[in-house]
Amino acid sequence: MANDARSRPAQVAKTLQGQCRSVKPEKQPAIAHHLTLKIGSLVEVYAPDREDVNGRLGRIQSVGEKTATVWMRHIPTVTMQSYTFKHSALTAVPLDNQPGLQEICDRTDRLHKLGNLDPFEVEILNLLERTTALTPTELQYLELIENKHKLD
Repeated sequence: MANDARSRPAQVAKTLQGQCRSVKPEKQPAIAHHLTLKIGSLVEVYAPDREDVNGRLGRIQSVGEKTATVWMRHIPTVTMQSYTFKHSALTAVPLDNQPGLQEICDRTDRLHKLGNLDPFEVEILNLLERTTALTPTELQYLELIENKHKLD
């Protein structure tokens, strides 16, 4: 819990509030929470009633006034699915904490910046940008596009 207190203080406070009456709720953040949620950014989901998604990472598809839609991999089928959560259930996670994901983002960004991708390649990259980690097959597709455009 000590490690979580540094990286996810709001989640720890919620947990402790239910167990100890002396823990006071956090003050309102200086920036509204929903403004920290941006399309494509990485978030951790806090949904204790949803064992299939609680504590897992996802990528934001869209942000509304009170909710955000998040892409997450459905583990049993290895498919990407979108879920909608209230803003309070999502904690932004810096990409610095996820070097593997940062590498995926850097690689897809370089390809997008080329500007000469065919529409099918663009669609593949859009799909790959939803993930928090690539499967071996997804990695092969990324490498094929990079090799075609002579990127290493």
